[in-house]
Amino acid sequence: DDDGDDEDDDEEEGELVERGTFSVDMAVAAEKLAEYQLPDAGDFLLPWLRAAVASGAKRVSAGVVDGALTFQFDGNAPDPVVLGDLTAGLLTGAGDAAAKHLAYGALALQRLKPDAVHAAREDDLTVLRVRWARSSPAEGALRRLRAAYGMTDVVLTIDGEPVPDPARAKEPVKAWRGTRTRVVILEDGFAGQGRVRLFVLGALVETLSMNLGGSFTAYAANNRFALSLSQSGVIRDGRFEKFERRLTRMRRRLAQLEPSGAARVKAWATIGALTVGGAAVTGTALYLAARLLGSF
Repeated sequence: DDDGDDEDDDEEEGELVERGTFSVDMAVAAEKLAEYQLPDAGDFLLPWLRAAVASGAKRVSAGVVDGALTFQFDGNAPDPVVLGDLTAGLLTGAGDAAAKHLAYGALALQRLKPDAVHAAREDDLTVLRVRWARSSPAEGALRRLRAAYGMTDVVLTIDGEPVPDPARAKEPVKAWRGTRTRVVILEDGFAGQGRVRLFVLGALVETLSMNLGGSFTAYAANNRFALSLSQSGVIRDGRFEKFERRLTRMRRRLAQLEPSGAARVKAWATIGALTVGGAAVTGTALYLAARLLGSF
């Protein structure tokens, strides 16, 4: 089955640093920061994960090693220019798609004011190390990376522990793979009438509320989804519209499914939460719960 999306579709002097140590021409970077601003700088590891996947990596690891936040991956080596300046993929146009994602992360990272950032190629691995003298945001960044990972065959470990792909948490009720688009739908008792989580290059971009005809979460990935300048949303272009049409067809089939026992248990738990403190459940809430449980 094919989803039909086959188309490929005045300067200030920068600080002099040793090779492989990250430096930014701040006059140029400030201009670019206004254009390519992640909503939260703490998400800087997400573009780096996309860079790893775009480079053809099979394994990615992240964690705090000897006091430094360390992010490393195999795959194709970045251009030496990029290793010398992680922003080069955007500020100078050097490198490929992976270089651009490295730059998105590096520009966001600068807002967190690290004391040192070092990039190198070591033993066939691209290694990025970030240090803060105090008040390190490393743990928060690692939590965000863990929460955003999914819909990829690339293995991610954080502090030595494999991170599970939420799209593989259980048997899907529906799954579909096209030329470049992949959709996995799981039953989810807390999803209301449905939600869609959109992934690009192994990292979550956004979550949308979308009527799927029941309590389902759809995990969808297409590495050619166009992203907004802030990297926080998928552009509603022709490719996305094709995906929406596919999801609409899948929704019709989902409407015919009966909820599983697990979903019923979650639904009753939701009803119980509505009655905390002896408060009565409204007729509307009971009706919606009954719909979920298949009573109507």
